[in-house]
Amino acid sequence: MKRLLIPHLGLALLPVLSALPVLAVPFTLPASSQDAAEAIPVQVEEFRLPDHTGRERALSDYRQNKQVVLFFMGVDCPLANLYLGELDRLAEEHAGVQVIGIHSNDGLTRKEIAGHVSEYRVRFPVLHDADAALAVRLGATRTAEVVLLDEERVVRYQGR
Repeated sequence: MKRLLIPHLGLALLPVLSALPVLAVPFTLPASSQDAAEAIPVQVEEFRLPDHTGRERALSDYRQNKQVVLFFMGVDCPLANLYLGELDRLAEEHAGVQVIGIHSNDGLTRKEIAGHVSEYRVRFPVLHDADAALAVRLGATRTAEVVLLDEERVVRYQGR
């Protein structure tokens, strides 16, 4: 097993990482996962998904933001639910950061997502990846998982 530290991300991303304590700590990856981590960076291509109100949203809608945090979440995931308030605070305190929630759970309805957004008073956009195509494309395998994109929409961090 190799030990992977986050500082290679650069100073521009430190405010985002420091606001999410789980992301800012060193972690250990099994050797097989290490190769995947070293494959980063990849540029994320444009995607379009409906939000919890039915409005279509695209990654390019947030081109003015220096960083985008894609947060793969689940209605019944206690860890994801625990972070919702902290992510709202992060988005509010860092003007150049856009948080986007992504629900990729099979069988989830827009009404259920809207109820979840309302219950937790989520202020950032929450998108419905109904067929999990975005999750598969980005290799997101669980909730709560974060994909941090820089200004060029290159993946700079992915994990919990």
